Amino acid sequence: MSIAHQHSEFFARHHGVIAAREAEQLGMSTSAIGRRLHAGHWVRMHRGVYRIRSAPLTWEAKARAASLSTNGAVSHRAAARLWGLDGYERARVEVVVPEGRQRRSTDFLLHQSRQYDLAAVRQRDAIDVTGIERTMLDLGAVVSPTRLGTTLDDVLRRQLTTWERIAAALAAHSQRGRNGCGPLRRLLDERYGSTTPDSRWNRLCGELLRINGLGEPHFEYEVDFGGHRARIDIAYPRDRVAIECDSRRYHDNDASFERDRHRHNRLVAAGWRVVMVTWKMFTDNPDHVVREVRDALRAARSPISPTHIPVSGF
Repeated sequence: MSIAHQHSEFFARHHGVIAAREAEQLGMSTSAIGRRLHAGHWVRMHRGVYRIRSAPLTWEAKARAASLSTNGAVSHRAAARLWGLDGYERARVEVVVPEGRQRRSTDFLLHQSRQYDLAAVRQRDAIDVTGIERTMLDLGAVVSPTRLGTTLDDVLRRQLTTWERIAAALAAHSQRGRNGCGPLRRLLDERYGSTTPDSRWNRLCGELLRINGLGEPHFEYEVDFGGHRARIDIAYPRDRVAIECDSRRYHDNDASFERDRHRHNRLVAAGWRVVMVTWKMFTDNPDHVVREVRDALRAARSPISPTHIPVSGF
């Protein structure tokens, strides 16, 4: 394949838009780029980003150029458009970048994020875009609750994600003042929280602990108390730290209440530290959940701290 054909193929796949660094990877020198600009074969869209003049100036070309010029990702309503979601066909270009990175332009709307590392950037149609779960979270900050709900229905109908992955993204992003968390959390509470099977919630809680650096926990961990076995929702066996996901749906009856307290007492007597977590704690203040489990692990690993004192409640 000739070099000219390689270049044509690239432009055909990338909406006629190329960054200087991409041109260099294709073997073009800075002077070669300058000659194309001078001859009028290319036009400058942003600093270091160009479009071949013969290519149409489509929305996708503008979105790709914005992403390349900022080293960011298409986001918010523009991301919903790239993901093909209903109702965003006329969205203007929006891009998210790490906080502090400045690249203002009248051609697109720029968002800055302290949590850009959680954007889970993907490629859609050769354009960097926020992952679908992050896109839903960002939409919560800029669209009405009704529109967010219909978009969530669309996302789930297309099987682009699952309730579990959305809840995990919410937990990872949640912090005081984070726009978008509140509306998405309310949707979870209304449509999902009251019917969360224990096994799914356990996984979400365990994932929250893992991504915050607490290590891989064990799920449904069994402990033998002299012939009587108990199952712990989430456990760090080496440190004897147990996390119990207290679900009102499965534990709000007399039998479960008595059984759970009996198991809790057996764990404490056997030297386990127990951290109780409710769905409200998990969705409203995941940072506090992580902090309590981290404190329990730290105390368990302290050579001067007794191992039999439980940590329970918040």
